[in-house]
Amino acid sequence: VWSDADPIGSEQIRSHLPRRTSLLEYSISDTAISIFVLDHRGLSLISVPIGESFPEIVREYMRSIRTVDPPLFRKASRQLYDLLISPIEGKIRGKRHLVIVPDGILQSIPFEAFLTRESSTNDFSRMSYLISNFSVSYHHSARLLSGSQSGDGLNSFVGIAPGFRDQASAPDITALFPSVGIDALYVRSGLV
Repeated sequence: VWSDADPIGSEQIRSHLPRRTSLLEYSISDTAISIFVLDHRGLSLISVPIGESFPEIVREYMRSIRTVDPPLFRKASRQLYDLLISPIEGKIRGKRHLVIVPDGILQSIPFEAFLTRESSTNDFSRMSYLISNFSVSYHHSARLLSGSQSGDGLNSFVGIAPGFRDQASAPDITALFPSVGIDALYVRSGLV
């Protein structure tokens, strides 16, 4: 909810959030996860203790999705739900949309696939997921969210692509995206 350059306050961010939306910003330390919950009512901070096994739970969750392992998925998904969503259930009750600003290892996981209830089935279509209760989107920071919703770059896009040693073999970017207006195109040669 803060930035080193040009800090903004929670009031400014709140003014850009729809009434039925909560912004959830996570910050991980070695011993706890801090969850900042921001909505039209205000800002709350909940600290959840975590153990050394937390990164392994995240890895198991991702492995269970990649390998389609229902028992492992049920276990890891519920553990993550209990750590990352359950402590704030009262704060997000009645909301329709969650904007998640993940930190560290959380940037790699799909929150919307968390199981909201215990399940004994191996049939993924019969499980209760977070996405059944909320639409979920992700953002890099609350500050960037505030800027994008205020019109300061709402239709802006920054693209980064590999360079070509032989510029003649590089595709014509304007031909690839004819409907996109290109205000500026900067080409840098050489290795970064």
